[in-house]
Amino acid sequence: MTSSNTSQEIETLIPLIMRLQRIFLIDLNRRTNQGNISISQFTLLSILNQFGPQKMSTLSHYMHHTSSATTGLVDRLIKLGLVKRHHDEKDRRQIWIKLTSKGEKMVDDMRKDLYAKITRISERLGKKDTQAWVRIYQTILHELEHAAPSPHAA
Repeated sequence: MTSSNTSQEIETLIPLIMRLQRIFLIDLNRRTNQGNISISQFTLLSILNQFGPQKMSTLSHYMHHTSSATTGLVDRLIKLGLVKRHHDEKDRRQIWIKLTSKGEKMVDDMRKDLYAKITRISERLGKKDTQAWVRIYQTILHELEHAAPSPHAA
C-alpha cells in the first residue's frame, strides 16, 4: 500500500473514530446519569469489576488520578452503596476497595447493554468480519496501551 493510500485512509478514519467516540460517550453519559454517577466513577467501578478488590494507590495508578482525587471518587461511590472499604486481615493498615453487589449489578447491566449492541453489529458483519474486527481492536488496544505519549499531548 502506498503512503498516499494510507494517508487517505487515515483521513477517512479520523472523523469516523471521532463520531464513534462521541456516540459512545453520549451513551455512557446517559447511562451513568441514570445511576447518578460520573464517567470517572463508572471507570473506577469497571476497574474493580475487571481486576477485583484494589488498594487505593493501585486504583489511583489505573485511573491516572492523584490519591486525593481517587479518594473523593471512592467516598462518593461508598455513599451510593456501590463500593466498600475493608481492611486487610494480615495488615490492618492496608485498605482495600471492592464492589458491592449493587456496584456489580450496575457494571453488569451496562455490560449486558453493550453486549446486545455489539451482537447486533456482529450479526450484520458476519463471522469473518467480526473476527477481523476483534483482531483489529486487539492490535489497536495493544498499540495504544504500549505507545509513548504523543508529542502533541498537553
